[in-house]
Amino acid sequence: MQNTRGYIERDREGGHTRLVNDYFRENATYSAQFRRRFRMNKSLFMRIVLALQENFVFFQQRPDATGRLGHSPLQKYTAATRLLAYGTGADTVDEYLRLAETSALLCLHNFTDGIIQLFGDKYLRRPTPDDLQRLLDIGEKQRFPGMIGSIDCMHWEWKNCPTAWKGQYARGSGKPTIVLEAVASQDLWIWHTFFGPPGTLNDINVLDRSPLFDDILEGRAPRYLPVGATSSTALHKQCKETILVNKEGNSWNVSLRFSESAGKYYITRGWRKFCLDNRCEIGDLFAFNVVGDGKTTPLMCVCPERKECSEILSKYLSRTSGEFSLGGHS
Repeated sequence: MQNTRGYIERDREGGHTRLVNDYFRENATYSAQFRRRFRMNKSLFMRIVLALQENFVFFQQRPDATGRLGHSPLQKYTAATRLLAYGTGADTVDEYLRLAETSALLCLHNFTDGIIQLFGDKYLRRPTPDDLQRLLDIGEKQRFPGMIGSIDCMHWEWKNCPTAWKGQYARGSGKPTIVLEAVASQDLWIWHTFFGPPGTLNDINVLDRSPLFDDILEGRAPRYLPVGATSSTALHKQCKETILVNKEGNSWNVSLRFSESAGKYYITRGWRKFCLDNRCEIGDLFAFNVVGDGKTTPLMCVCPERKECSEILSKYLSRTSGEFSLGGHS
């Protein structure tokens, strides 16, 4: 018996028309659900579709040997994004988009290759000095000075993990996972990714294996030295925990260090809440009275780990924003 390949008339033209009516024409049926179902807004979606269509033959609608047009760029791109967004099998888009399983997989592979070639140099690159300065400025506005991004890890379930490896990839849930470490800025630019550690590792163990700080360890990163002379004995090693109380009776638990060279106290712990509550900035100079003493002592609110710390310490801003009492200590 001859084994012939079956042919299914899928009506790909009807699939394209249905897709356009549902999402892309004016007053589309599911226009309000576009962002949730495609994981991006419509303008970004169309920008990527046009870029792929202009640069890759696969995403261009071409006629076959009989002169019948193939699948549209919208159908091919939608198939790839649906597979990525929902993590479903390649044959699940057949009924709606009218693409066979093999065609859907081709769409996915060509889509990922195209995205890397078109946008990799811009979005999959290391931060430049200008980028780092912009990220530092953003962190300053968000009251996180010196921050260039937020780092976190997430676990991706590995459905087809080999049984022999399940023990080293499965954690509390019992399902094997692979860890993805990423650093993102406030505008959701992910400028560092590290994917592959087994799911049994916690965030600290993943960071130990991450190449995030390789540039610093191998001497490729710029070397930073403080501006001006510094002294390792300028601040007392012991930190004094105390309570600052203002005239209204509000209190803040802080830690103070005294600088012998400057003759001032510095807030080393609790400075962020103190700044937010008093609408002040890092480096502002305050005055507080020691209870029962009557003497006024200058107090500077500053974060010691801040990159510009040495510059702030040398300037000593003179603005006095208020008076606070030293309410107690432990």
